[in-house]
Amino acid sequence: MAEFKKETGVAMAIAIVGVFALAVTSLYIFPSQAQTVVAKVPVGLGSSALAYDSRKGEVFASLDGNAVSVVSDATNKVVANVSLVKSTEGPRYDDSQCLAYDSSKGEVFVANPSDGTVYVISDATNTVVANVSVGGGPWALVYDSSKGEVFVANMDNTVYVISDATNAVIATVKVGIAPQGMAYDSLKGEVFVATNGASLLSNGIVYVISDATNTVVANVSVGLAPIALAYDSLKGEVFVANGGNDTVSVISDATNKVVTTVSVGGFVWGLAYDPLKGEVFVTNGGNTVSIISDATSKVVANVNVAEGWGDAYGAAYDSLKGEVFVGGTSNTVYVIPDKS
Repeated sequence: MAEFKKETGVAMAIAIVGVFALAVTSLYIFPSQAQTVVAKVPVGLGSSALAYDSRKGEVFASLDGNAVSVVSDATNKVVANVSLVKSTEGPRYDDSQCLAYDSSKGEVFVANPSDGTVYVISDATNTVVANVSVGGGPWALVYDSSKGEVFVANMDNTVYVISDATNAVIATVKVGIAPQGMAYDSLKGEVFVATNGASLLSNGIVYVISDATNTVVANVSVGLAPIALAYDSLKGEVFVANGGNDTVSVISDATNKVVTTVSVGGFVWGLAYDPLKGEVFVTNGGNTVSIISDATSKVVANVNVAEGWGDAYGAAYDSLKGEVFVGGTSNTVYVIPDKS
């Protein structure tokens, strides 16, 4: 992962190195592998963030801050590339860390930490139709389908709220240190935001924001260095990937408390929820994807995506085909079916 040129980015890069040092010291015995990769899609320079477009059956994959590739799930081929680089700029090598799909308007929001901008891509034309300045280091995005808003977590310890009607910031919410993972709870109209603790040895904090008031209504202590979240609509739970101690915390949205913790191993990084099977796919930052059953809160399978390290960071679930798309630092997006 490229280092940011901003001071917040440098701090984050240092934090990630610390997390990695903690993560690689853990040993974990994986269960037998059930699923396998069914397709490999060549893309551009890395694809550490992904978003699924349910209207068109396409997956948008970020390419190191320079562009976004659009992959058809019908052919598993790239059908378009969208540049995020202005004509006056040279190539950037800062990861576009996150994407979010707006199902109401058929748009994809892409955060770029290097310039503090959220780009808006139309899935009808595969072109950038707007950009929104959000301050220092946007690191995570989530779409609120109830209100037509996009919540953006920034490394300045703030969550920005963008209206998809105007593509303008309409509210800001202060949270904890270095927010970098988010999930939208459609049942309760809440946004869960993961933040670091006071140090790498402190538990992270997940803040719960009401989308009715844009205020923090609760906070939940989780594991070390939480980095990604996913909402389980079947059980009303939020899964939190803790990169610092290779675990996944499960929060009940009824009580805003951790109800269980799942040991995963590897270098826990990204999450994608499969509502069809009630499973959570966990990328480990290396070359493995673990699958957790939400019925038992246990790892039920592991899938190797590649022989090299760094191919499993971002993940997105394709509800149309029952597949999970996984990207990392290589030039490949991997496709995994949600059944063996």
